[in-house]
Amino acid sequence: IQNQLGNPDLAEEQADTITVGLVADVAEDWTVSVDYYTIEIEDMIALEGSDAIYQRCVSQEFNPTGNASADACKLIFRDPTNGNPSNIDRAYNNEGRVQVEGVDFQVNWNHMLEAGGLNLQMLMNYNISSETQDREDLPALEWAETNGCSLQIQCQGYEYRLFTTVGYFRGSWGFQVRHQYWPSIKSGSCVTAPTSTGCTLGLPAGFGPPGVDTDYQLIALSGNYDFADKYSLRFGIENLFDEEPPMVGYNPTSLPYPTPATHIGGGLGGGSGATYDPLGRRYFVSMTMDF
Repeated sequence: IQNQLGNPDLAEEQADTITVGLVADVAEDWTVSVDYYTIEIEDMIALEGSDAIYQRCVSQEFNPTGNASADACKLIFRDPTNGNPSNIDRAYNNEGRVQVEGVDFQVNWNHMLEAGGLNLQMLMNYNISSETQDREDLPALEWAETNGCSLQIQCQGYEYRLFTTVGYFRGSWGFQVRHQYWPSIKSGSCVTAPTSTGCTLGLPAGFGPPGVDTDYQLIALSGNYDFADKYSLRFGIENLFDEEPPMVGYNPTSLPYPTPATHIGGGLGGGSGATYDPLGRRYFVSMTMDF
């Protein structure tokens, strides 16, 4: 049980943000934009992680004599009957630090035809770094390419993400095809415990605990039709090929029985939100009227 405690002595966070962008018309009908960003937050208001508290208590680096009265050990309460952990006190402090760094890339193409026009838009985010540090005297952890994070924030997670939309329009109607792509992602537990069985055991693709060993793609179709100067009709199909979420959680070493694989839910840490679609293929129609 993790107890979250307040702290009346908190100070303000300090943030340094740098963004550099470029927009260019590289050829007829083509526009490219590139944005680089780096954000560092120091004196971050956050709860110290449980792993950090245990490390400061039981690690010889921080507690070489194994003193049970060390400050970090006083935050850990154990069951007096068997010595197992029961409660842990986690207080808000200004010890944390976060730094994220990445690049956003966008390509737009618009081309007019004798009858109508075509357009293409590609968006990509590349995750250079997602680093957290619970305390200055603890090592920094790099979460890029994993589904983990720390200090109650959402890291960027995936190494990159790619969204592409292709459309055709003519007069009052148009059609679009949207493609979303996420690469495979490692388990965040491999950052804190890189030698654990779940991170070193070779498993079939799609069954690696507890990351996602396969990439994931979604395709959607949509259209629109405007008529009578005030009506707009939209229709489409989400998850066109009825793509199921990846299988995760298989662990053949679990006791007393191996853990079976299951479909992952809509979110997977790392800021993924509803990345994986558990609903399957579905259809929609909507109409709006201006008056």
